[in-house]
Amino acid sequence: MNQSEREKLISAWLIAHEAGTESPIYEENWWAVETFLNLPEEDPELLWELILETINKEKNKKLLSYLAAGPFEDLMCKYGTELIERVEKEASSNPIFKNTMKHVWLESNDTNAFSRFYEAAGIEPPFNE
Repeated sequence: MNQSEREKLISAWLIAHEAGTESPIYEENWWAVETFLNLPEEDPELLWELILETINKEKNKKLLSYLAAGPFEDLMCKYGTELIERVEKEASSNPIFKNTMKHVWLESNDTNAFSRFYEAAGIEPPFNE
């Protein structure tokens, strides 16, 4: 996926979520939502890159919370152990990324990196374990 395609995908995903699930605009941009939903299985590395690009592009905290509670959370559930060092590094240098992490809700059985994730986020896990 070239940079132009990535930007188009991110933009369509943001437009869909800004419009809301009941909107025709959401339906028009469903392809982007579906792409983000499928990427944890199809291309987790691309999803990681798109998450970073979206966080660095978008400043709307509500939209970033959707990114966190959806694609970012799905990615961490599936590949948390493999990604945790990158997550920790990004959280230590990027306050927007770290703040976005607060909207990812993991349980300890979702990933072996559970405690490291929340330590990097600087918050207590949302669920009592």
